[in-house]
This record gives sequence, C-alpha cells and structure tokens, in this order.
Amino acid sequence: MNRLRLEYRVDRHPYWPDGVWTALFIDGQEITSREWPSLVDLTQLRRSAEEDGEFFIFTCECGDAGCAGIDEPVIVTRDAESVHWQLGDAWRFIGVSPEAGRDWEEQARGADGGAAANVPREFVFSAEQYATAIEQDISAGQAFVARLEGFVTVTPDTNLAILKYPELEPMEASRRQNAALDAWRAEHPLPPGPTRWGWMPGG
Repeated sequence: MNRLRLEYRVDRHPYWPDGVWTALFIDGQEITSREWPSLVDLTQLRRSAEEDGEFFIFTCECGDAGCAGIDEPVIVTRDAESVHWQLGDAWRFIGVSPEAGRDWEEQARGADGGAAANVPREFVFSAEQYATAIEQDISAGQAFVARLEGFVTVTPDTNLAILKYPELEPMEASRRQNAALDAWRAEHPLPPGPTRWGWMPGG
C-alpha cells in the first residue's frame, strides 16, 4: 500500500507577505511542484477521502487547475479496504521547472516529470490510513499556520477556509484574506522598482 503525507512550507518575499502552501508526498516522494506550479487543493483532497469521483487535487497557485496546464483530474475509486488513484496529468509536472524563453503551453504538453522521477500514475492507499492521514495532516497545518507570526497568505485561496479560517465559509474566508492583504499593503508600500514578488529591474 502507498502512504500519503502533507507538508507545509512558507514562501518568503522581500516585498510581499509570507505565503503558506502545501506539498504532498507519496511514499516519501514529493508529487507537488512549486516551480510549475501544481499545488494541493485541500478541499478536493478532503472530499476524495469521503467519496469516489474526479478531483482536481492538484491546482495552480491561483486555484484554477487549468491555469497550470492541469486539465485532467485525479480519478479516485475505492473498494472495501483501499482507495485507488489514477494521477491524471499533474503527473507530468513532478519535479519539472518551466524554462524561460520557451512557449509555456508547448512545455506543458511535452513535460514528463513523472517518468523522469520514476513515479507511477496509479497508487493504492489503505482507506483507513488515507482518511486518517489527511485529517491529521490538515490539523497539523492549521496549527502550523496559527503559530506563524505576522500576516501570512495561504496559496491557493481554496485552502484558506481549511488552514487559516476553518470557522468561515470559503467565500468569506477569501474576503477576509483580501481585506487583510489590502491593509498589509497599505502599511507596507512597495519601494520604487520592485514588483509584488520582489523582482528588481536588471536583477
């Protein structure tokens, strides 16, 4: 049986608040890719522990899977004791970084990161371990975010109502973060030159 684990990481930028995102590992190997990106949508992952179906467990940092070239969902089915994954095309982006100066869509079509990383397209989890690991790791993520000092964002926004504002509905959680981000930006104006990610012309 395969085993799933979530890990929480912080992106730090000189001119933008710290951002939390979620990495997913199967049998100790990272399946997510920050560089492409293909990040975990915790709402979709949690639903997959409750029912069969097609889930965009992997998505762009903006929350729209198609924006990252992820057009195929993870197909989740189960039997009496097991949860089965067919990974979908997020498999192509495992460990892959887009190359500057090359057509992005062409790269997405030709990416084969899963093959290079020797990661299979199908996984089988113990149904009990799968559901327990997801809930335990989400609880750990909530505690992790709560311990961070200062204002932090959560990427993608779909994870806000799970990690940062579990008492709120998703739309209200997004509204709360946007209001807090506006307040943070008012208190931390950009110096001349840098963009939101801290890039400097000629840097």
